[in-house]
Amino acid sequence: MSFFELDLQEGKEAERAILACVQKTYPKAFAIEGSFKAYDLFVPEISAGIEVKVDSMSHKTGNVFIEISLGGKPSGLMVTLAAYWAYITNDEVIWFKPERVKDCIVQTNPMLQTYVGGNGFEQGDTTVKEAYLIKRSTLVPYAERVTPRDVPAACIL
Repeated sequence: MSFFELDLQEGKEAERAILACVQKTYPKAFAIEGSFKAYDLFVPEISAGIEVKVDSMSHKTGNVFIEISLGGKPSGLMVTLAAYWAYITNDEVIWFKPERVKDCIVQTNPMLQTYVGGNGFEQGDTTVKEAYLIKRSTLVPYAERVTPRDVPAACIL
């Protein structure tokens, strides 16, 4: 299995976990099937989309990866229509409103960085990505809340 396929599988598992958690409070919530860049999950009861992000390296680096373009086209933070981001690390879920992430970028002015490839291990990926690597300690004050990854109450919006 390629690194892309492993990352995709990890992302889908994270989406299912967040969806199951959200459905305890909002039973009509569902996953968006197919390619839809605006968000991954939708909660009809509150008319809100949720984007699920997984960053398995942040616990090692202390940074949060915020993508803004892929292949020269806006992506990630720049195209989301989600009301919430569930940013999953190895041991926690950081809940953000995307506009608060933008506030953090404007107020703290992190360096925009360019990356080629995926997680640093993929062979042959030549897709150019632009992203901000923001210190977790800088970004967390802009979060709605931070909870342990395994706490069901973490999904109450």
